[in-house]
Amino acid sequence: MEFFTVPHCYHFITLLYYYTVSD
Repeated sequence: MEFFTVPHCYHFITLLYYYTVSD
């Protein structure tokens, strides 16, 4: 189950990171 939860959270972080970098 960890394998399924890790990517999900990671995706969110990546999106947030891109949003901040895009600024």
